[in-house]
Amino acid sequence: MNDHIKGLDSSPFVNICVYADPGTGKTRLAGTSPGKVLIIRPPQEHTDSILAKDRSRVKEWIVDDWAMMDEALEYLRAEGDNHDWVWLDCISLLQDVLLDDIWQKVIDEKPHRKQFGI
Repeated sequence: MNDHIKGLDSSPFVNICVYADPGTGKTRLAGTSPGKVLIIRPPQEHTDSILAKDRSRVKEWIVDDWAMMDEALEYLRAEGDNHDWVWLDCISLLQDVLLDDIWQKVIDEKPHRKQFGI
């Protein structure tokens, strides 16, 4: 048995990646996870239908820059055991938001680089 596969059963964490076309219900799947759920998402994604049903069990953290992403990471390090599941929702949109934040910081520090586009 491979070492990386053998290690899965000894870890207290479960890491999964759910990939599907937009609108197929990936976020709804996250919201139906048992126990307390934290969904970390970019501002463009919406979880209204999930939160309307169960705000006491499902929480969301909207991340629109790297400072907020770092804050979420620090929170999870300190208080992550307050949640049974943590879902990073819509990774492709989150990647765009965070890369835009990095690019804006570059432009702010070195305005002559704006010619390379935003």
